[in-house]
Amino acid sequence: MLSCLIGFLGPMHSQSDRSLSLRACQELAIAQVPINSKKGLLEEAAQIKTDGLNAQRLPTIYWKAKGTVQSETVSLPFVLPGQDEAFSVPRINGQTTLDAQYLIYDGGMIDATQRLEYALLAKDVQAIQVALHPVKEQVQKVFFGILLLEAQTKVLDNALADLAQREQNLTAAAEHGVILPINIKKLQVEAVKLNKKRVELNGERNSLLVLLEDLTGQAFPKEVVLQIPEVDLEEFNRASQRPELSLLDRQQQILLEQGKLVEVQNKPQVSAFLQAGLGYANPLNFFDTNLSPFAIAGINFQWKIWDGKQVQKRKDWLSIQSQLVENQRENFMYQQSLLDRQYQERAEKISRILEQDRQHIALQNDIIQQVNAQLSQGTITATEYITELNQHTNAQLELALHELQLQEIQIQYLTQKGIW
Repeated sequence: MLSCLIGFLGPMHSQSDRSLSLRACQELAIAQVPINSKKGLLEEAAQIKTDGLNAQRLPTIYWKAKGTVQSETVSLPFVLPGQDEAFSVPRINGQTTLDAQYLIYDGGMIDATQRLEYALLAKDVQAIQVALHPVKEQVQKVFFGILLLEAQTKVLDNALADLAQREQNLTAAAEHGVILPINIKKLQVEAVKLNKKRVELNGERNSLLVLLEDLTGQAFPKEVVLQIPEVDLEEFNRASQRPELSLLDRQQQILLEQGKLVEVQNKPQVSAFLQAGLGYANPLNFFDTNLSPFAIAGINFQWKIWDGKQVQKRKDWLSIQSQLVENQRENFMYQQSLLDRQYQERAEKISRILEQDRQHIALQNDIIQQVNAQLSQGTITATEYITELNQHTNAQLELALHELQLQEIQIQYLTQKGIW
């Protein structure tokens, strides 16, 4: 997906008609955050741990050697039949061996530990998603900031176009002596003011565009077109999908796997062993005092049948931890419910304001048409016309502001719920 986005954005310098969506900016910005590289390291570390656990299923082999010198030794006070001298164990002893061990049954300890490692990995990866979530909100603010400045600039462009048309009409009227030339000067002064404001808005817009470039790691042409996000109304009925909720799920899974690990710790364990080597004297034959080979094999069995209720205490502790995680979930969902109410109140308020804005503009349209005719006829001055034009422009600016505010809080709400 990211490569497709970069491929799309790459030729934008030569194709200024290309547009840019909020989702694309958010994905590009998330890809820029250094913490993304942490995921690969976590997965590699978890793989190393699980490989190490799997290695415990394989035989282990040790090479051992030791030598001893004794101050005293065992000897017999008589000569055994067939022997020339009385038997005694050598004071100097040495042996070297290869010791092999093989785990036959561990009660499920390795499997339980591996499941716990996977659960820990899932939690750490999800924690990265939680850390990346604020990046979406940051990009969203910059994105809508640019849209708002562009909307204000568009309103000013319309006002400047209207002024230019009025100036043209008044120039013709002044040539016929219908109006005084000073009215044309007043229109020109107002056009200069609007142009100055337009330059300011464009400068602010360019500054935010640079910030958007820094966040996304992409270079955009000045004329790039930002798409106003479209919202599916059905998305507002979806439950919260914030990454924090998934993180809590991962924490609960860790506690569950820790509980399973505790349960297998008291199960029986069985292993086989083999020891082979050379000894002087033979450690298995008391009467063999020469350098001799020897070997021994067997089975080890152990079962902890009493642990002083350590397992039960550990389970009790895990149960309390699970309750604490559920408490965090309930608190988070409570905050989300407050978010629902806040959104509804803000959305309803702006919707009511928008209705008033549209009524205001409808009235101002009627007024501006009348003053246009009166100005052309010379029945009002340019100052009176400019006053009405400013009111008309301000009404349009307020409408543009409130329309974008409504769209922004919709996207903000969906983002805060983890849906967008």
